[in-house]
Amino acid sequence: MDVFSIESEFEKGTRVVLRKKLPALGAAVSKGVLDVWAEEFKNEADISPYAEIKKQNMQLLEVMDKLHLRNLEAEQQLYEIRRLNGQLQQSNQDISQLLEERDKKISCYRK
Repeated sequence: MDVFSIESEFEKGTRVVLRKKLPALGAAVSKGVLDVWAEEFKNEADISPYAEIKKQNMQLLEVMDKLHLRNLEAEQQLYEIRRLNGQLQQSNQDISQLLEERDKKISCYRK
């Protein structure tokens, strides 16, 4: 929104003003289009602020559940990476030890 204001007066109610500027290069908006938009807004069902907040909270809870599941998956993948890394390090140590033993045997045969 380009303009947002709330005017509240005792025993007169509250008026909320929202304005959105249309792009200068966009299609022209005729009075007929404006009338259709105004009619659609008039016919729109009233939305309770409580219901809207409740809906948004439910959406946030769903997102949090998905993030929690992804976090668990990431932790499991990290555990698997660490396990495989440990195996790789052990294999490297075994290979190094075998290479040292080979070098010792080769040097014994050359003497």
